[in-house]
Amino acid sequence: KTALRFGVACVVLAAVGLVGFYVKTSAPNGTIALMQRLSKAHGAYLKAFHERALEVAAGDFTGSVEIVFKEDGSTDPKERSKMKVTATIQAAKGPKMDSTAEKVTLIAKNGKEGELKDTVEKFMEGVSQTCNDQKNCTEWCKSIKVTTGKKSEQFGSGNFVFVEIPFPPSVEQDQGQEDLQKAFKEQTPVVVGEIDFGRTIDEMWEKKDTNLAELPDGIQTKDSVTFASTLWQAAEEMSDTDMPQLQTAPGAPRPQKILEEMPGLKELKSRNDFAYLPGGAGLFKSLPTMMDGVRMLKMQVNGMPPFLSTPLKDLPKSCDGMAGAETVGLPSGLEAVLKFENFHPSILFPHIFED
Repeated sequence: KTALRFGVACVVLAAVGLVGFYVKTSAPNGTIALMQRLSKAHGAYLKAFHERALEVAAGDFTGSVEIVFKEDGSTDPKERSKMKVTATIQAAKGPKMDSTAEKVTLIAKNGKEGELKDTVEKFMEGVSQTCNDQKNCTEWCKSIKVTTGKKSEQFGSGNFVFVEIPFPPSVEQDQGQEDLQKAFKEQTPVVVGEIDFGRTIDEMWEKKDTNLAELPDGIQTKDSVTFASTLWQAAEEMSDTDMPQLQTAPGAPRPQKILEEMPGLKELKSRNDFAYLPGGAGLFKSLPTMMDGVRMLKMQVNGMPPFLSTPLKDLPKSCDGMAGAETVGLPSGLEAVLKFENFHPSILFPHIFED
């Protein structure tokens, strides 16, 4: 259902991202609609997949896109990385899930797991008050589970608070589910995204009045994907028949024409380097700073109703950051994992949440 469509979407979006076009989607309204729309938005992908047999073995196409933004003359941020974010679609490590859910792993201060759990539950109670007595929304809020633990399959050992947020049931009629599940079992895709930073958040805060371009002391991103080349054919059919709102840059080749040629490729790699002059030659002066961002977040928190802002302002007492997040229950035992390394935003909490 929603899980299967989400898995299909992740793989195909990784594929079409390599040829540089995008699809516009309108913003959903309402808490429930936000996650139900995830299923609806990829109906075209679902149709393209279940209407054709995916017979090519897994892993016959690999691709990567790398972008480096750093000061001229400095080494690559990945070589001196102090903070890293990794997003991966991989085989699930945890217990099998019957439905799709988002699982966020928070890091509690030593001995503060229970206090952080209570704070998160109070915040979710506040979210339920925004449902305006809509039954589906209220029931969905109640289904969110908050637990504590010392071990995580993904993030190792620590003082953890787990927040498990189930996806609402799909509103679409099921079609082609068995064929899609079989396709994923026979050809498991691998998608990895990495972002390396030259500074930690603590080091950035020491330079909080530095513009956002120079603040990280370099950023390096790399997106890699391995999948069966028949996914290009599915994406081609989708772009021809199901997505008339597909857009490209003026003068660029039609995406459909590009996709027709893609199955003939085994590998596609690109790297783009952006080297700026020290100080950005004055061009970065107009960019916002980290302090500007903190002030903006503080204004947003202070503008919330008390039943939402009060638990948020209590976070600095018990929360030391976030280990990562997982989308579990994807088809054929897949999961999407967002992992943070040396990511400790707690130094910002007092400045954002406290009065």
